Amino acid sequence: MRAFLFLIFPLFALGQTQISTLFSTTQSGQGTYYGASFQGQCSLGTSNYPLPYAATQANFTVALTTSLYMGSAACGGCLLGTPTGTGAGANPITGKFIAFVADRCPTCTSPGDLDMAVNGDGSWGVTWKMVECPVGATTISYMMQGSNRYYLKLQARNHRVPVSGMNIYNPSSKSYVAMTRTSDNYFNPPSGYTGYPLGNSFSIQVISYLGETITDTITIDASAQSAMSTTAGCCASEIFPGTGIQFRSSAPATSNSPVTSRSTSRSTSVPRSSSTSKPLTQTLTPTLTSPPLTASQSGSTSNGQSGSTNSDGSIHSDAAGSHASWRKCLFLLVSCVVV
Repeated sequence: MRAFLFLIFPLFALGQTQISTLFSTTQSGQGTYYGASFQGQCSLGTSNYPLPYAATQANFTVALTTSLYMGSAACGGCLLGTPTGTGAGANPITGKFIAFVADRCPTCTSPGDLDMAVNGDGSWGVTWKMVECPVGATTISYMMQGSNRYYLKLQARNHRVPVSGMNIYNPSSKSYVAMTRTSDNYFNPPSGYTGYPLGNSFSIQVISYLGETITDTITIDASAQSAMSTTAGCCASEIFPGTGIQFRSSAPATSNSPVTSRSTSRSTSVPRSSSTSKPLTQTLTPTLTSPPLTASQSGSTSNGQSGSTNSDGSIHSDAAGSHASWRKCLFLLVSCVVV
């Protein structure tokens, strides 16, 4: 119990700092095999429901060490791995691979170790970094476990990058409140939440490891509404689609249009299109552009001469530059007359 509370307290900070490190710093360790499986502590796949789309696009799922599992903050992330060619066993790892994080490996010793859900034998050196998951044009979906009108255990699935936090709207206070992450990759409303009983739809915010906050609405369909009214709860095998949102991509923008920075506020929503017809791409770093020139700022004309701006924003040349231009024109005119 003490260990569980310890994991919960720093989880949002871990989701933003340590997950960020996994994207920027190469990890190294041993790749081992624990047999083909789609289950794990992340609760992203069981016999009742399939793995998210992103997992089906990876080569296999993996378990991370406890330190990098981070109380489930790494769940649903993807990594790009490269074998080092060193190790021992009957089945060496060959070629680069994309792996989907679905489990925790309590017996792995080095922070960079990977336990692969693949049939095989041996322990082989690997290096890896986290990368965006290959979600394509798909969007974030949700699962509920044992939930009813007065209890909610909610999971976000199929996200492009790991989720560091979730908020739920409280109609009583008319504000979003932070939810608490569980070690099996779900979120609960905080103790004392006054937004119960849950209606047939409710609003949440999903927060990426970068701090991007997107707002979504989960609607409980007719087939689940009756289960939500029982003590057994809902919904062990149902996936809720939300309204069609996804975290933005860190891939460079492909157009010359201005790029705006993503919100780092946990309470500010980022409007998203509900269309899933094309992938959402946007650079993480805003394009740096100079602010509009004012009448008191200096500027330059297109021919390189110094100048200043008029009150209407247009640029005119300094007097010296203007006189020089007139002398040049007069010289050319006289030369033409002489010829």
